[in-house]
Formats: sequence, structure tokens, C-alpha cells
Amino acid sequence: MGTPTENGYVRVKVERAVAVLTVDRPPANALDRQLVDQLSRAATSLVRRGDVGAVVITSTRSRFIAGADIKMLRGLDDSLFPRFVSAIQRGFDDLQRLPMPRIAAVNGPAVGGGLELALACDPRFVAEGTRLGLPEVRLRLLLGAGGTQRLVEAVGKGPTLELLYTGRAVTPEEGLRLGLGPVSMR
Repeated sequence: MGTPTENGYVRVKVERAVAVLTVDRPPANALDRQLVDQLSRAATSLVRRGDVGAVVITSTRSRFIAGADIKMLRGLDDSLFPRFVSAIQRGFDDLQRLPMPRIAAVNGPAVGGGLELALACDPRFVAEGTRLGLPEVRLRLLLGAGGTQRLVEAVGKGPTLELLYTGRAVTPEEGLRLGLGPVSMR
């Protein structure tokens, strides 16, 4: 597991009215409670600023966000799991409620919670060669951060059900056809 920087796993830089939230939680940017809380705090702090007109979320790793930290999930006591899911839901909802454009710069694979986070943003720009997916069914897990609802809004019921039932990942080009976002990052 990586060690947080002075400012935690989420760095915020504001330049020319654009806030860039950069996730850096080695090795794979997996979501744990600390990272989710930091994303939520960073998002809500931007509302109080008068100098931010848009937010970009990206990462410094070869993965955008790997999804939930599976090792952490396996170690959670049954009573703590619902709290973790609630924290992720709250964090992504905080991001989606920002009164400004929320742009996902998906610079590597976005699976599970990573795709759910990207779905809380609009628009989503996806790097070529990236995979997008919701593999929870293959891990015998359910999506818990609002991804099912957000995915239906983005691509419609039929494609959502196919992706949820199979756990299949899609290329950026297929994601574009489905409505997940443009492919433009190189």
C-alpha cells in the first residue's frame, strides 16, 4: 500500500479557473475509505471557492482508478462494509452535485468503482487503449456507489444490463458508441 503525500492521496491544483484533482494511491489507485473521504472533501471544498469553474479528475498512475481495494474489503468486518459502501456513495454523490462541469480524464483502466467515479463526471475523456468495465459480478460483488443508475443514464437499460451481467470490459471505442464518453486523450 502506498503512503499518502502531505496532502493525502488526492492533490488539488487550481489554475485559470480549472481545478485538477489528481489521485495518487500506489500501486493501483484502489479505493479505500481514506481515498474516498479525501475525494469527497476535495470536491466539497471546491464549492466554497469562487475561482473554480470546472473540475478535472485524473490520476498519476497507469490506472485511472482500479475500483475498491479488494484486500481492504476482504478484511472488513461485516458491520463495517455498509459504512464503506455509504462513504463511496456519498463521495461520488458529492462529486456529481458540484455546480460546475466535472470532467473525468480517464488515463488508464477504469473498472468497478473507477468507472463508477468516472460516471459521476460529465464529460468523460478516455485514453486510447484503456478498458472500462464493471467486473463486480465476476467477484461476486454488487455495485454500491451509484454506478448502476449512472450507467443507465449514460448508455440506456439494455447495454447497462449486458455489462452488469457479464462483467465484460469495453474499449474506449465501444464505450464511445455506447455513450460512455469521447476518446480523445493520447
